[in-house]
Amino acid sequence: MKTLTTNTLLTSYIRTLLDFGFRVIVPDVANPTYCHIARHNSIGYIQYKEYEGLEFITVHVPNKSTGTGFLFKDGITKPTVQDAIDLLNYRGWNSDSPREYYKNLEHFLQYKDKMKMKYREVTLE
Repeated sequence: MKTLTTNTLLTSYIRTLLDFGFRVIVPDVANPTYCHIARHNSIGYIQYKEYEGLEFITVHVPNKSTGTGFLFKDGITKPTVQDAIDLLNYRGWNSDSPREYYKNLEHFLQYKDKMKMKYREVTLE
């Protein structure tokens, strides 16, 4: 994997996740500050925040009651593979509002494409 971003924490973590079989997509920009991760048809969002570390955020199909996701963990400066697994397995707060999850990464990318948002998949090559 070539250098993905000037942020070494995010780049290093993406490399680790790829080593463990996660799929990773980033916005198609020169210096991404966030990524989406996927494994076993679950999707999560990880964002770098300067001076704070990484934020882990759930991802689900947008709806009026609960938006597109919510904060799972923040201030992570030493992320582990288990953090990513926990994010992808988390199904959220108890809520009367049902949330629909994306079926898989391709389903998610189809939605983003409709919204004119371009992403690219990161590989170890």
